[in-house]
Amino acid sequence: MRADPAKAIVIFARLASLADFRIDLASDGRGPYQMRTHSISSFALALMLSAVTPACSKAPAPQSTSEKILPAPTNPVHVDPPLPPVSLAEAFPNCTWAETRGAGMSLWAYDCPAAKIVVDETMPGLVRVHAGKDAPAPSTMVQLFDIAEAAPIASIVAAVQTASPAPDVTLCTLQPSQTMAGWHEFMPTGTLRDAYGKFTAGETESPSMPCGQLGPSESGGRYFKMLPGSTSKVAVVHMPSDMPSFDIKTLSAVH
Repeated sequence: MRADPAKAIVIFARLASLADFRIDLASDGRGPYQMRTHSISSFALALMLSAVTPACSKAPAPQSTSEKILPAPTNPVHVDPPLPPVSLAEAFPNCTWAETRGAGMSLWAYDCPAAKIVVDETMPGLVRVHAGKDAPAPSTMVQLFDIAEAAPIASIVAAVQTASPAPDVTLCTLQPSQTMAGWHEFMPTGTLRDAYGKFTAGETESPSMPCGQLGPSESGGRYFKMLPGSTSKVAVVHMPSDMPSFDIKTLSAVH
């Protein structure tokens, strides 16, 4: 707190009155108290002023630095939905481009009067359902498999073999796709691969699905990849042999 200027002037005036004489009472042992006077030097006056000045003026108290200045609130970022590929927009002119969200994932696709993609929490995954009394059974579009964090995708082979039964399914493994970079396919190996090669060449009539429903077939392909945005799920996308109604690039995890 700063000193009051008026009080400082009063104190100075009182000191100035003592500049010439200081009166005190003393006894020299010979009689009554006598009055003694002494001159006060300028040096003594300066000392007295220096002693009074700190008492009259105090430094301002430091301000607290514990208060935190919070940033101004920002408006939420608006993210526009992904645009459909031109080829999809042309193939589905009477349908609605919409997001299907559930089972821990999101996928953008066209909802059409005859068919649309919905969530199947029991699988878990996404299925395509058809309208009408004589509509076919729902078909799987995306299926999820659990995987240990940081584990290679090959670690789920046993689970895929169980989910895709076939006579020689133990000869099937996950291999890098030759048609979709960054994805894997559940493909035959060894003698089963040779047998399937003869089938595709038209030399034999089997095996048409050497690795079961999750392996190669004439009705499209099944592609495996870590679900984008997840460290614990592998997604299997069932690509039909004709134009799909969804954009595979929009597939992602949601939390």
